[in-house]
Amino acid sequence: DMISLVLELYDMPEAFTGMRFGDAYGEFKLVWSDYEEEIRNVTTNICKMFSPRWSHSKSEMKQANILHGAAERSERANLRELKKYTKMAWDKCRSRYSSQFCREESASTRKTVKDRYSIYLEKSGIQASRKTFEQIEDYVQSRLNQLAGFNASAVETEGS
Repeated sequence: DMISLVLELYDMPEAFTGMRFGDAYGEFKLVWSDYEEEIRNVTTNICKMFSPRWSHSKSEMKQANILHGAAERSERANLRELKKYTKMAWDKCRSRYSSQFCREESASTRKTVKDRYSIYLEKSGIQASRKTFEQIEDYVQSRLNQLAGFNASAVETEGS
């Protein structure tokens, strides 16, 4: 039906200009026509028209969110992004300097890792506080150690 609709629309578009809201062609029903809107001066708001059918309660939406694991997926995506950008900063430093310099003395690498972790915390909904700043410093040190190979689990973490 879809193919014949497209072909007929291509061959004789004027045949469809007389269609109004609700007219059907096979299984397809016309829900909006810019021709009808222009000629007959009818403004159609599809969102308003279908919104009563689409209304869902907050609890239903929350259940769907939990069912599909949206929060966990979002958190994993944020963590992947954090690891990707910290690894890029590390690789950029390592292309010029030694691993020890990048881990201990490179202010640029430390700043990038710190900034990316702050963004990660912000996306996770964690508010900045004194404890958060300590957490950021701990993360920066552990991530740089991990990238430098001082942590046995560094290879596992990067692989996931």
